[in-house]
Amino acid sequence: MPNSASEPFPLDLGDQMAELQGRLTAEAPDALERLAAMADAALAEGNLALAAACAGTVVLTEHVQAARHQHTSRMLGVLATTGPGVAGTGINGVLAWAGATVARDYNVLSGWPHADIDFLLERAQRSPADIALALGCALGEACERNGLDAEFATLQAHLAGRELQADASPFWRGYWAITSAWHLYAFGRHDEALQRLEMAQALAATHALRGLGATAALQRARVIESERDPALAVRMADAAAAQGDPSRTPLWFADQADVHCRIALRTGDFHTAVGHARRSIGFVQAAGVWPGYQAPYRLNEAYALLGAGSVDEALDRFHALKETALPAYLVERVRCLVDLAALSRTDLRDDWDESTLARLADVLRRLRELEWPSALPLLPRTMARLLSRALAHDIEVEWVCATIRSRHLAAPHGAPQAWPWAAVVCVLGDFQVSTTAGPLRAGARGARKAASKSLDLLRLLAAQGPRSMWWPRPCGRVTDVKAVARPSKSQ
Repeated sequence: MPNSASEPFPLDLGDQMAELQGRLTAEAPDALERLAAMADAALAEGNLALAAACAGTVVLTEHVQAARHQHTSRMLGVLATTGPGVAGTGINGVLAWAGATVARDYNVLSGWPHADIDFLLERAQRSPADIALALGCALGEACERNGLDAEFATLQAHLAGRELQADASPFWRGYWAITSAWHLYAFGRHDEALQRLEMAQALAATHALRGLGATAALQRARVIESERDPALAVRMADAAAAQGDPSRTPLWFADQADVHCRIALRTGDFHTAVGHARRSIGFVQAAGVWPGYQAPYRLNEAYALLGAGSVDEALDRFHALKETALPAYLVERVRCLVDLAALSRTDLRDDWDESTLARLADVLRRLRELEWPSALPLLPRTMARLLSRALAHDIEVEWVCATIRSRHLAAPHGAPQAWPWAAVVCVLGDFQVSTTAGPLRAGARGARKAASKSLDLLRLLAAQGPRSMWWPRPCGRVTDVKAVARPSKSQ
């Protein structure tokens, strides 16, 4: 990478390159093919900077569009031939680094170093809005995959004004919105992620960008609606995939299958989830994408196998993921998943001893240090059993309780007293109901009006015996309440 940001920034894109950039942002079907041909021609003529710019644009665009990697392999060869030294400091250099950044992060372009985010952002400040947004897509994904939340906040601040400029195309504004949504979702800011995806969908609808609209809808269905509104997720994914076909847009069909897989996982239909996961992997492989890109789909297959009880097969999948070229941040997470899967097998066999409890303590410590309470996100019952075991043996008690509360995990059968129950009801001896806010008493400040009547009703039901405690339509989860039978004072 050049070591000076003070060099002049010439507009060194030729008229033909500028025309193709315009066709690209209008989703013209021949734009990528013509850009790839220009990269080859520029390389043959010795115009290495232009060749790298065209190649970088093709690599990045096929990636963010979730398109079949039709030209990517050849364009990586162009970037490998030119190298980073010829990228220059102009617009061509920014475009070259945009494609090289995402390829390097997926470990498929070893000849280029990892991007210097601050340096590239400084250069992007003096580039047209579309060039800055394209670079932002590459840097944003690198931030998400490497757990760089502070760096992403800086990137967001740099691009906040750029996406509102008159020369910012709906195409790059939309894909930057999708990229940022993934990062926001990964760091727990789900409402912001939804807003960004809705923005991308609105841009696509307003400007008749079919590919952008399908991509935005599929990502929204995958990361937001599959949990929030499964029926909407299915409708959205099916409608988006129907706009393509398996030969041209196999990744759309992979994402459609992934939506169905995520929903099946959340409802506990694990055998169905296995089928959807394998279908998604088949389409991903047909797209010719990089091994690291396939990781989320293969991870869901491992989750489905684990939930279905095929623990050994799930462990094989987790171990294979561990060998995939991933950023260190993700490698550590995969290692934790391998250990959690092995401990799940221990739990199913009830084969706990000092060594397995020590491994449980070790993996929970690593999860705490990684700040990853949401491990096994699609297998809440599996995670709840392991956390329950940890509480029973005083392992990472504070972190475990905080994780249970933040994830709203339902208590498994036999959960210990240390589980952070929403309410504890003592039904023998002095009747008492305690919540996280403390004991509730009729007439007390925390139990006025209707709440007092509810306590009286609960006391009556407790006196009637266990059968009366069942409601045909419970208004809360039974596992949120712990009933404690304690001796009366007279005993």
